[in-house]
Amino acid sequence: MAAQLMSQCHFMLMAFLVLLFCQAALHKATSLWRFSGYVADYHPRLEAFSFPLAGGLLAAECAAIVLSVIPSTSTAGQCLLALLLAVYTLALATALISGKTQIVCGCGETPVQVSTRAIVRNLCLLGLAAVMLGMPDGHISNLALGVALTAGFMLWVAYLLTEQLQHNSDLKQRLTNPNPDQESL
Repeated sequence: MAAQLMSQCHFMLMAFLVLLFCQAALHKATSLWRFSGYVADYHPRLEAFSFPLAGGLLAAECAAIVLSVIPSTSTAGQCLLALLLAVYTLALATALISGKTQIVCGCGETPVQVSTRAIVRNLCLLGLAAVMLGMPDGHISNLALGVALTAGFMLWVAYLLTEQLQHNSDLKQRLTNPNPDQESL
């Protein structure tokens, strides 16, 4: 019984992360040029090859999504999801350390400014990916799978609402703080 519950949690987290990456990949695919601009904003050295890098990130996200949902390759896909989250977190941290706070992360429709909150968000997502990878993905009933996928969808919706609240907070801060270089939690 405990193994089935852990498998259910695994599939819930997988559904959440796959939906999250589908949203991010769709955002990138709708305007790869715009996303390449976001990539170039992270560091001046990235500007020269930001478009191929953006295309590579989009391809890696699509590969992670597809590999994650195919049973025989799901572990590889889920590892790629975690790796991409780690790379994105490192990019955000590097940008913040270099003093860049006014660039958009480029990960979805709701623009989130580079901030400590964005890094903490990514670290939490990376933690969820690690928990998912540590849980068994054994056979569960169709009903249990349906419940897990529904819970993953609900988790994704809660995440979207949280992102919107963070975006609203960023907008409020920009309107009330005349110095954009100051950051607050």
